[in-house]
Amino acid sequence: MPTKAGRLTRQTQRYLGFAAADYIGLTSTQQARVFGVVGRRGNHLAGVKRRLRSRTSVDDYHRLKYLMEIAASLRILLKTQERAGKWMNQLNMDFDNKSPKEMIVPGYLPDMRRVAHRLETLVKAKTKKRAR
Repeated sequence: MPTKAGRLTRQTQRYLGFAAADYIGLTSTQQARVFGVVGRRGNHLAGVKRRLRSRTSVDDYHRLKYLMEIAASLRILLKTQERAGKWMNQLNMDFDNKSPKEMIVPGYLPDMRRVAHRLETLVKAKTKKRAR
């Protein structure tokens, strides 16, 4: 829910961030890795969600924000979750011949920002084309 200033509450940001991660096809293990949790067994994502409930660092806030931006752009550009998933897994010259998923799963903020920015550029180009 937006607050009076039009910003989302922390709880809503967390919910939307994880919903976005689901939309773009990240497994629970991949989602946990985005937030710096790497392990071999167990439900690491539950621990990440518990941690974010109690405190959200600035870096984690940005990770959630980039996940939401990526999912929103993919919805605009590709319309379906299936197509978005395919795009996320395809090698891409814009990302040094890595897939967008490979770029974001390690949770490195500059790479997440790079994917979000590229998609934003594509959305702007598409909306500009429609306006003509």
